[in-house]
Amino acid sequence: MATGVCAILVTKNRSRGDFTDRLYLPGCLLPTLFLLLGVSMGADAQPQVRASPTSPSTINEGGTVTYDVWLSTAPTADVTVTPTSGNTATVTVSPSTLTFTSTSWNRDDRQTVTVTAVENDIDDRGFVDAQRTPDGFGRVTITHAATGGNYDGVTGPDVFITTFTNEEREITYQYSFGDDVYKRSAIGLWEGSARDYSISLVTEPWGDTTVTLTNSDTELMTVSPTTLQFTPSNWNTPQPVSITVADNNVDEQSNLPRRARAKIDIAFSGSESDYTGYRARPFTVNVFDNDIDVTVTPKELTLKEGESDSYTVTLNSEPYVTSSYDYVLEVAASNNNVTVSPQSLTFTESDWNLPQTVQVTAAAAGSATISLASTDRQRVSDSRVAVTVPGSPQVNFSVEEIIKLIEELTRTYPAVNLSVSPNPVVEGLPITVTATLSETAENSLTIPLNVTEGAADASDYGQLESISIDAGATTGAGTITTTDDGAVELDETFTVALGELPSSVRKGEVLSLDVTITDDDGSATVTIGDASAAEGNRITFTATVDKAVQGGFSITPSFADGTAIFGDDYTGNASAVSFAGTSGYVMAILVLDHGWGTW
Repeated sequence: MATGVCAILVTKNRSRGDFTDRLYLPGCLLPTLFLLLGVSMGADAQPQVRASPTSPSTINEGGTVTYDVWLSTAPTADVTVTPTSGNTATVTVSPSTLTFTSTSWNRDDRQTVTVTAVENDIDDRGFVDAQRTPDGFGRVTITHAATGGNYDGVTGPDVFITTFTNEEREITYQYSFGDDVYKRSAIGLWEGSARDYSISLVTEPWGDTTVTLTNSDTELMTVSPTTLQFTPSNWNTPQPVSITVADNNVDEQSNLPRRARAKIDIAFSGSESDYTGYRARPFTVNVFDNDIDVTVTPKELTLKEGESDSYTVTLNSEPYVTSSYDYVLEVAASNNNVTVSPQSLTFTESDWNLPQTVQVTAAAAGSATISLASTDRQRVSDSRVAVTVPGSPQVNFSVEEIIKLIEELTRTYPAVNLSVSPNPVVEGLPITVTATLSETAENSLTIPLNVTEGAADASDYGQLESISIDAGATTGAGTITTTDDGAVELDETFTVALGELPSSVRKGEVLSLDVTITDDDGSATVTIGDASAAEGNRITFTATVDKAVQGGFSITPSFADGTAIFGDDYTGNASAVSFAGTSGYVMAILVLDHGWGTW
């Protein structure tokens, strides 16, 4: 077995780039040690570029990470190592070259490489070096190449960098009201209105991207255009979309919610676009009813100059407003012929259904129209009030016309008076009603009458609706019959009066008369017949009335002793006895007989 001392080179953990060292061992142990360590005898190990760590490092966009580089053996001349990023749009390295010398090359002399993740507008998820893949993150490989000395053509280990993007695929909605710009995914519009909003992408797409817009309610609104085209050069330039809301001119508060809702859904397509298949939030359009129904009473006014009158305004349904609950209607006249007060009506949550009054004052002759307008851009139903202010009459007549007008204005129309004969009248006999004019009638006339009940009812007399007066005559007459009912009754009355007279006559002094009907049936007689019974039995007397009596009547029987004594020989019913009033009506009077005798 050999003896002495020998030296060997051992490279430990080559994959991790650990250093090379020398071991000095007795020569007799070399074969055995070589076998145990797996080290072969021969030339020195090959030159290698070492790097650590090489395992994946994670960086967010804009962040940095470092790793170290050195050589495995001393170079024979200066060595330049060049680190290269597999995708400089995503990851950069610094410095761009590393220089090692024969005196500065091992791990103790290692040099640092800084890796920076580039800040960009691209959703980098899915990049592996310069290639896009659907794995959800970006990966870049950094390679190392050496030149110089005995390291010409030597490559080092790859360093793997994983990047996470600051951007995510998203869409931006934007619209403006006046000088204010809103980035929101919903908007409120009135019926019949139109509005533009714009769409842009949040991140730069990998390739050309088509955005397709789908309207969920084509009856409620229209959307134009229905497709937009974005490219890697115009992705962040807002593109306009127009919305036009239909107007149905109907107040829907009674049968629909205060607002209707529609959506504009978004779909992406493009063979090279990373947005393909991405589901963006839709754009929501809330449509508010712009019709408000009101009732105006009255809708026409006629005023003299200086006079005032009023009308009322009532909301027929609860309004919907977008700012505060108060709902304001402005009141305005079409010209200066009239003035209005107040000039606005405010309806609140507690009184929206109560009528409000508008005062109108005539300022000048002519006409005007008063209208209502909503301050919240809703359309008010037909609420116009027409006002007429007559002016002084314009006289432009000939002399003959003026004379005729004077005659017409000074002309007196005949007066009509009523008379009735006979009055009073015995029941069963007719009466004559006469209408008498104060002067001869130029044309035939019909004088209307009203015949109404008094104490007499309609069964006691007939009717007479009118009296005719011939042209050239001054009187006309008609007949009213009375009824002989055969009943004893008090006198009764009814009334005859003039009705609505024609314009060619006027009312006189006697406009109505009360007619009295007198009874001709005299009086009714009640007789009580004789009766007898054995003592101890009941005796019934029969009382009979010979005529009908209107309304009926009552009698109270009395008893006079004969041979019988009241209380000893008999007792009687002394209570009042009522008769219905019918002719021939019979009533029974009960008496109890105690003994013999008459009374």
